[in-house]
Amino acid sequence: MAEISLQQAETLRTISRGLDPRSGLPRPVFDFVYAAVPMVNVDLLALDGGRFLLAWREDEFAAGWHVPGGIFRRCETIAQRIEATAADELGASVEASKTPAAILEIFGARGHNLSFLYPCRLTSRPTMRVLSGRQGARPGDLVWFDAVPDDLYPAHRVYADLIVDLASGGAIGPPAMLSRRAP
Repeated sequence: MAEISLQQAETLRTISRGLDPRSGLPRPVFDFVYAAVPMVNVDLLALDGGRFLLAWREDEFAAGWHVPGGIFRRCETIAQRIEATAADELGASVEASKTPAAILEIFGARGHNLSFLYPCRLTSRPTMRVLSGRQGARPGDLVWFDAVPDDLYPAHRVYADLIVDLASGGAIGPPAMLSRRAP
């Protein structure tokens, strides 16, 4: 294990005493943790009659349509993370597959992620803005697609073939093991 100074250790203890990791982390703490250890999250691919729901994302790393996802909080079950991600990213409730369709490792500038892709179907209407077309999309806006868009968020391009297969009714077997190294 790497060594740190007593002052650094005390600083970390002081910071950790003021946190409630179940509700998320303040951005500087999140960035520190993300740089140090892998983040684990679920991605929710909402499907409906050959269509799939993607959200617009713009951040300091890239812009594009992505599969909505959310990072696990401390002591959270998979079912709880799926429910919270559906509420936070879609503004809806979902019925998700019992098993993930894929496990994706992403190694990139931001850090290391392990993402579990769960196909699902909406069981309520989204409260997030659902556009009828892609024009004027703002971060968090949703669009139903029937083909993978050219401007799929770079980290999710590895999902493209699987999205097409699942949207066309492909069966969910053992999870596909996917990996992406980003610049």
